[in-house]
Amino acid sequence: MPLPTPNLDADELYRTMFDAWCAGEYAYALELSRDLLRQFPDYDIGWLLQGVMLYELARYDEAEKTLRRAVRLIPDDSLDHGYFHLGHLCRERGDYENAERNYRKALELAPDNAGRHIFLGAMLAKKGDFVAAEEVHRDGTRCSKGPIDEAYLNLGSVLRAQERYSEALRSFTKALELTPDYEEALVAKQDMEKVLEYIANEA
Repeated sequence: MPLPTPNLDADELYRTMFDAWCAGEYAYALELSRDLLRQFPDYDIGWLLQGVMLYELARYDEAEKTLRRAVRLIPDDSLDHGYFHLGHLCRERGDYENAERNYRKALELAPDNAGRHIFLGAMLAKKGDFVAAEEVHRDGTRCSKGPIDEAYLNLGSVLRAQERYSEALRSFTKALELTPDYEEALVAKQDMEKVLEYIANEA
């Protein structure tokens, strides 16, 4: 990847940084983020992505400071992104209580985004709170934005964990109706079909 020129504007420098990160050039991307934020200290999305970089590098304390700065800068209509990534940070360092708290805040700010339901529901399921996880994932399937297919997949997974196989099958089938080549949903649907057939034959 070519080195950036010193005259790039904030958006161009951000794009160079983002592309470097996506290409696996993590050290280069982190240095670019520092350059970006030295030149444009109020560039909210730059702080957000730098925070993501840091928590993915397991530099959790630095990541938290960076993400909280991003939250102070992000406009209200996009603030859910800040809390969403604070949730990821807490989850990555094993702080599930604060991960749940931040995911809930993100959901409050963007209740019609299925993605916000998915991560809160997954955190609740990880805690073994299947009742709450099911409710959150069901709400996610009713959203008009975000990965609705994944909301159905996660709902099915929570139902499967409770051995509610017929209901889980319906959820996995719905995910495939939305995205026919969804590999995880296809495997899960086949699992439900096999277990239901096995149970029927054993009866």
